[in-house]
Amino acid sequence: MSNSSTLTQPFSPSPLEFLREILRGTAQVMFQNSAWTGFFFMAGIFWGAWLEGMPLVGWGALLGVGVSTLTGYLLKFPSLDGRQGLWGFNGVLVGCAFPTFLGNTPAMWLALILCAALTTWVRTGFNNVMAPWKVNSFTFPFVFCTWLFLLAARATHGIPPTHMATPELPSAFSSAADLGLWHLAAYWLRGIGQVFLIDSWVTGALFLIGLGCCNLWAALWAGIGSALSLLVAVVLHASGYDVINGLYGYSAVLTAIALATVFYKPGLKSALWAVIGILVTFFIQAGMYMMMAPLGLATLTGPFCVTTWLFLLPRIQFDNDKTPDHSDWSPANKRHLALFGHNRRLTAETREAALASQHDHRTFETAASAAARAEKDLNEEERNLCPSPTDLHAKATHPRTAPADSKVRVADSPHRAAHPETVKKSAPHGDKTHEDKPHKARKIHVATDKTNK
Repeated sequence: MSNSSTLTQPFSPSPLEFLREILRGTAQVMFQNSAWTGFFFMAGIFWGAWLEGMPLVGWGALLGVGVSTLTGYLLKFPSLDGRQGLWGFNGVLVGCAFPTFLGNTPAMWLALILCAALTTWVRTGFNNVMAPWKVNSFTFPFVFCTWLFLLAARATHGIPPTHMATPELPSAFSSAADLGLWHLAAYWLRGIGQVFLIDSWVTGALFLIGLGCCNLWAALWAGIGSALSLLVAVVLHASGYDVINGLYGYSAVLTAIALATVFYKPGLKSALWAVIGILVTFFIQAGMYMMMAPLGLATLTGPFCVTTWLFLLPRIQFDNDKTPDHSDWSPANKRHLALFGHNRRLTAETREAALASQHDHRTFETAASAAARAEKDLNEEERNLCPSPTDLHAKATHPRTAPADSKVRVADSPHRAAHPETVKKSAPHGDKTHEDKPHKARKIHVATDKTNK
């Protein structure tokens, strides 16, 4: 989301609010800004970890999301990001990965803390780099940092790579798997649970419930993503071990949610786009398995990141949006998706976060514009289009403010002129913007009002 800390406001969360942010950070792994979704996710992590005999994975997840969220406050990053859980989702994945692959030693826990904190500012750095391309780093900070730490573990005895795969060249494998209906259902749910590296169908079921609490479309597409990838894996006789453990499902789940519900409005076109994305994810996943085998590394959510970038970078238009911006999944930046019904709670949380992170004398519309501006572009030209509190104060006392009967609101949108001296009219179909002299400002305001009527 936000790529800079320059517009942050001081904010000290209460213990209860910090807990909500931790839960939202857990939910944001699947793009959901909901503490209830995060609660079900965390419950699924602890349940599945206990069933697998690895309860430390649950505690690692809790530690990772807590450390990465706290790091955002210590570095004074934009508090709106923290309120929406955007500091925590990479950290919770780090917390799941380290106890899954590494031995239980004090050095492992110290490395987990360091890596979880690292993902917070790496995310900001990656987002800064990717901002001109109008895409986000997604979970790649987790992938990148975890890969480096796992490789470093092979060079030490203090962090033993106990559960990591043995580095070897790809070799023959068996595609045998029980394809009974019950077993297929278990494989399908495991594909959803593996988003957090949990091999449990119960965990997958809890994740679906959590998604449904916030976004029924996301729950539906998570199921479709895991099911379709499982179907392709069975038809193409992929490794039976990977099929049984849902290892072809988790990246497809994230790709499906992203393309069908987050960056495009649910509909026929976005559904077809998401189905193609799921199919491509399978092949990228299989290719990365072969590529990583000689290093003994897991692909993590790398296939999802690569696939989703490939589908968002062209900025293909499905939603009557002339300038698609896929740099974040915040509601403030997804207004063209019409916030279909299930997002009422999410919208309320965004309103609360925006108000809490801005000065009290700002209206909500101005706060939302400021947050969207910080998230999308921080260059000087666009900052001039969205007024600061000083600009608004100056406008209120400016002798040439537009009269009340013109009904023209300036500075309530980043696409409107910030000052009454210069009024810009954006014509359709890319016509050039016209600027008028200050003494014509009143005439143009009134003419614009009549035209709109």
